[in-house]
Amino acid sequence: MEMTYYEAKSLPVTDGEDEPEIFAEVTRLCEQDNWRMASDRLEYLAARAGKPELEWRIEAFRCSIADGLGDKKQAAVHLRNMLKAGRGVIPFNQQRSFYSDFLFLQHYNEEKTDEQRRREAFAYGDFEKGLRPYVHDRSKHEMHERLRLGFIASSFGDSVVTNFSIQLLCGLDKRRYQVFCYACRREEDATSAFIRERVEGWWQPQAGEAYAPEHLARRIYEDGIDILFDLAGHTAGGLGLQAAAYRPAPVQLSGIGYMSTTGMGRMDYFLGDPYCDPPGSEEDFSERLLRLPHSHLCYTPTELAFQEKRERLPHKGIVFGSFNQFGKINGRVLACWAEILRRVPGSRLLLKYMLKNAQEQRAIQRRLREAGLPMERVILENSSKQYMGRYNAVDIALDTFPYTGGGTTCDALYMGVPVVSLYGRRHGTRFGYSLLMNTGLGELEAATEAEYVEKAVALAGDAGLLSALHREIPDMFRKSPVMDAAAYLRDMQAAFEHIWREWLAGHRGELHGSYQDICLRHYEK
Repeated sequence: MEMTYYEAKSLPVTDGEDEPEIFAEVTRLCEQDNWRMASDRLEYLAARAGKPELEWRIEAFRCSIADGLGDKKQAAVHLRNMLKAGRGVIPFNQQRSFYSDFLFLQHYNEEKTDEQRRREAFAYGDFEKGLRPYVHDRSKHEMHERLRLGFIASSFGDSVVTNFSIQLLCGLDKRRYQVFCYACRREEDATSAFIRERVEGWWQPQAGEAYAPEHLARRIYEDGIDILFDLAGHTAGGLGLQAAAYRPAPVQLSGIGYMSTTGMGRMDYFLGDPYCDPPGSEEDFSERLLRLPHSHLCYTPTELAFQEKRERLPHKGIVFGSFNQFGKINGRVLACWAEILRRVPGSRLLLKYMLKNAQEQRAIQRRLREAGLPMERVILENSSKQYMGRYNAVDIALDTFPYTGGGTTCDALYMGVPVVSLYGRRHGTRFGYSLLMNTGLGELEAATEAEYVEKAVALAGDAGLLSALHREIPDMFRKSPVMDAAAYLRDMQAAFEHIWREWLAGHRGELHGSYQDICLRHYEK
């Protein structure tokens, strides 16, 4: 799932004014996106540096260069090496951010076992040790006339996370709830302004002010927040989690913007649904799973989407498409796509993604050729704000795996394009499954790679079914739980009330009674 776009600038290219002069040229080349020359210069310096205290900085540059070239898996290797080499040297908050980056990058790695993922994620809980949590007085919280809900995110500007949470931020019953928004990064646009006018509390760093998690935690505590909802998880350096580690609210919940456990002992719940989190998923989380009855998120299209017409453009041959960022497209995905193109004569593949530079494009083209894709049938396009209209040129969208699409899948369905998706067993591998099941399109889901190929090929060969799906999907999706804001808000409000009663009764972190039972029974149906 693509809940927040991962930017290379969140990786540790430089350490500001303290960066040794020896790396000045490497820094300049990185800033120019000249990754190949930066790599050559770095390795030249690394061979001659001979100083152990510089090793973590060298690994930091290697990490950024790998990410700049689109190799997320190798970037994660260098990030881990950097953390090991910088132990006792890198400041505490930076260590936390870098480890969050590491956990996020692991979602691109299809070779990790579930046990490895759990162990690495749960290790993040060690950062809580030594941080004194706030203590909360039930009697003070019971005095609140309305339940105070705090939402913390990297920012509340235009993003896929905001598309999934804007109904929650702006649509809750104001007679019962007060909404406070806390942005870890200063970002102002039309979307954040829209939200700011509709909530009762707003905080973001002042211009030129450095983010300090302990200061944000103090602000949340002083605002008397009852339930704190982290929307970002380990994306963008996990800044919100750093504040939540102080437990500034008595009840803390994470979800929507991140696809796995936070690994924190002080995060009480993780928001899920029966499709992303079937029975048995509990072992993957340090938190208690809080399953909504249908979808754990609510999709609201961007303003630009409303300006696009759903009009399937005439063309020859089947056009498959993927608008996911290329880091999600691993060797197994490419092998499936190559087989699909082989079995559907005359078909083409449209890939539209955030392209950083020409070097990355060449690296991507090389990977496609090595995977056996016929390059004369592949269309590569850079992402743009007006990307929604390009879905009109796509017959069938192909989801990535195991890191599936989220916003891109919703965008495709909104524009009437059927999506073939492969699901796994973990929360983050089942976003497509949840979205398609909630829309009534479960037949487009595949349990194996062979089935994924078969379903794509079969759909491509059924012109009548394909035309019917393009005609019917927009209405099916609009009427689904994924876009039913009123029902979603009712489910979320019921969940808030339930976990709040649990805390007042002294059962923090546990779910009792009918709410969770209803969700599990829904899955069994």
